[in-house]
Amino acid sequence: MGDERKITSPTVVFRTLSPLLVEDENKSPIAPDDKNYEKHINYLANTILYEYRGTGLSRPLAMQPIRFKKMVIKESNRQFVEKYGEQQHLYFTTYHGLFKMSGDPADLQLIYQLGLSKRRNQGFGMLEVEEVKE
Repeated sequence: MGDERKITSPTVVFRTLSPLLVEDENKSPIAPDDKNYEKHINYLANTILYEYRGTGLSRPLAMQPIRFKKMVIKESNRQFVEKYGEQQHLYFTTYHGLFKMSGDPADLQLIYQLGLSKRRNQGFGMLEVEEVKE
């Protein structure tokens, strides 16, 4: 466990410790270069913060990918095997790397602490502060 950074600036560069899983309404993966990626990131962040503290984002987030790499995760679980058989697997198209995010510092702090992704309870979306921009 490392020391947790305190975010006091409205702009931060994050590095993913585990890949980000971002999907649209149809459960299709969204790539960072998609024009709707920021909209879906804002939806995820708003939902995560609302569930945690009872209020969503203070203001919308702006996200700028710096360097992302695609990663496909192959997974299975007991319920999925019982329903579809042992030869079937779940596949998740995820991305990991560096990105710059701007928003309210309190929101960014919670996103850093809670993670930003679908399936966070399975380890997706863990972040590390790479740089705090002043």
